[in-house]
Amino acid sequence: MKKVVIIAIAIVAAMSCGRQGSESSSAVSFDEVLETRRSIRDFDASKEVTEAQVREILTTAQGAPSWTNSQPSRYYVAISPDKADAVRELIGERNKQSTKGAPVFIVSTFVKGLSGFSRGKIFNEIGDGWGAYDNGLSNAYLVLKA
Repeated sequence: MKKVVIIAIAIVAAMSCGRQGSESSSAVSFDEVLETRRSIRDFDASKEVTEAQVREILTTAQGAPSWTNSQPSRYYVAISPDKADAVRELIGERNKQSTKGAPVFIVSTFVKGLSGFSRGKIFNEIGDGWGAYDNGLSNAYLVLKA
């Protein structure tokens, strides 16, 4: 039986929100991406995030490594204002305030029972929790791409 555990809610405000000077067409180094990445707490509601941009971000996250390529991460996207408001109602008050104006929610989860197993037997020291590590790697790819 598949069990889905909600790990985090990531918010994508715009493709350029994590990088300074992203309008430039020149390639940036990985170090530059890490050094200029930042968490956005004040979203610009006038910036639109397209479905194509979200798909590009999710495709990148899908390329993250996982236990035996099990790919346990699952993402649920709320891109319409109604759906984003519905997700916002499920989170705590403090997060409601910090996500005000965020045009898109991406809910990150993982399927238990996929990572950390070999031939149906637990194959590591943390058993069924290994999917959280795989999900964390996928989320890192997602955030860096955004």
